[in-house]
Amino acid sequence: MASRPAKTPVKMVDAPARAAFIAAFKECGMVGAAADTTGFSRFAFYRARERHKAFADEWDRIAGPRRPRSTGIDAAALEAALFKRVLRGVKRRVLFQGKVVDTYRIFDNRLAFSMLAKLMPDTYGADAIGGPEPVEVMTRDEFLAAIAPR
Repeated sequence: MASRPAKTPVKMVDAPARAAFIAAFKECGMVGAAADTTGFSRFAFYRARERHKAFADEWDRIAGPRRPRSTGIDAAALEAALFKRVLRGVKRRVLFQGKVVDTYRIFDNRLAFSMLAKLMPDTYGADAIGGPEPVEVMTRDEFLAAIAPR
């Protein structure tokens, strides 16, 4: 029987690496990208977060409620694109022998209802009055009785 190879020891994140991670995290706002600058994995920093309270506090202070700056996502543009997609759908092409022969639009109802629930929670939210009725489950015998010819 072959023996298993010995596990490689986990490299612990030292104080200089934690400081470098915090500096990179302040700049980019993404854990993976900040970890890549230090040579440690992001999982090593999550372990260090559990072990070092001051490091975790600094991490939380930086992360806060704001979004990462380096992603380039404009919230207003994203919102406008979602509204456009809900209202106009997404155009699809039908290809035949490598040529476009037709186009049609697909509307994503899940996206539309999700946006309605966020925009009008009193009317469409999970706790809305007059929401969907609970599903009644029939037994097999009740189902057979309901569909039986009269």
